[in-house]
Amino acid sequence: MQEPNNMEQKSPESLVKCLTAGVDVGERGLCYEVVGWGRGYESWGIEFGFIPGNPREPHVWQQLDHLVHNRRFRYGDGTETYVRRMAVDTGFLTDYVYRYVQKHWRAIAVKGVADRPGVPFIYGIPRHTKGVRVLLQLLNVDRGKEDVIYRFDKIQTPGAGYCHFPGADKGYDEEYFRELKAEELIATSTGGSHTLAWKKVSQSRRNEALDVRVYAYAALLISKVNLETMERDIVQEDPSTSDPSGEIQFGAQKMQGLGDLLSGEPAVTVDLLRQMTDSFWFGPRSPERE
Repeated sequence: MQEPNNMEQKSPESLVKCLTAGVDVGERGLCYEVVGWGRGYESWGIEFGFIPGNPREPHVWQQLDHLVHNRRFRYGDGTETYVRRMAVDTGFLTDYVYRYVQKHWRAIAVKGVADRPGVPFIYGIPRHTKGVRVLLQLLNVDRGKEDVIYRFDKIQTPGAGYCHFPGADKGYDEEYFRELKAEELIATSTGGSHTLAWKKVSQSRRNEALDVRVYAYAALLISKVNLETMERDIVQEDPSTSDPSGEIQFGAQKMQGLGDLLSGEPAVTVDLLRQMTDSFWFGPRSPERE
């Protein structure tokens, strides 16, 4: 098992290919994690955080824009990137999630289903919802948790599958690791059929860290990128124009329609290489969640 502050001396700058994020919606606010991915699903925790407030209020979602969706993340060489894909869970306040996702084309709504032995993590293809027309992706969350926990527990050498974590200043404190290990695989029996399912170790124990890591992993798979061959995602603004709503080069793909992405408050940058201590952090996380 990796310990907090388990960041290798080798620079991740050339190893992180893209960023994804997972978001869990709760009564008291939004929990999120931004994760960097490299070859062989080697991962770097970038930031784990909590946005306090009632998700029925617009300002809570505006903070999600500021901290994750609209935010520029800076590499040590000065190049910048956005989160390629952000998966938002629809298990609570579904209509609010749909409305948010409808306005943010790099966000996708996800819905976890359990007790689906033999079903892949990415369960079918995204389908449009009725009413508010957004893409909804079903997830076999038990299968996703297997991958996340196996890599965290069993892979001890940096490389394929290994999980790197920065320090508590990025949200990776002792509480984070308790939440990541809040569930265990339990044998269950229903109608004579025996299956394994992930259950909480204790009903009072929070598991948001595990949930958002699973959603960030789903966002990566939904993106269908090839981590072995892809170039690192970077944002390159055309110096010949000062119009921020124009086209931006993101990796090898032309990303269009960034008016919403770049509107409003300037995006915050964080240094992925140096993990700058002066980067924006939205208040204490744990006290607000008690």
